[in-house]
Amino acid sequence: RSTPKPSSAASDVYKRQIKGFVGDKYGNIRFRKLSRNFNPDCAGAAKITIAEVEHLVDKLDPDQTHLSGAFVNRIYPVSYTHLRAHETSLHLVCRLLLEKKN
Repeated sequence: RSTPKPSSAASDVYKRQIKGFVGDKYGNIRFRKLSRNFNPDCAGAAKITIAEVEHLVDKLDPDQTHLSGAFVNRIYPVSYTHLRAHETSLHLVCRLLLEKKN
């Protein structure tokens, strides 16, 4: 008998990209519509969470926070007008990370 190979899904839990509607500079996020169902659970299970939000504010009301900033490692405001024609929002986040390093 051969030993089963580890699932590739297990390595996907290491990092997760989530999309929120409103976020603050502390990483607190409020979701909208269906993204509220699974994004908080995915962020809690991942070791590294990158969040992209449509609106970045100074501070979010604690009663309106769906995900605590303790689960978020990086947060970026994403405006779809800044996307290049061939890239998705994940490509934009990776590009921003590389530009920030340089």
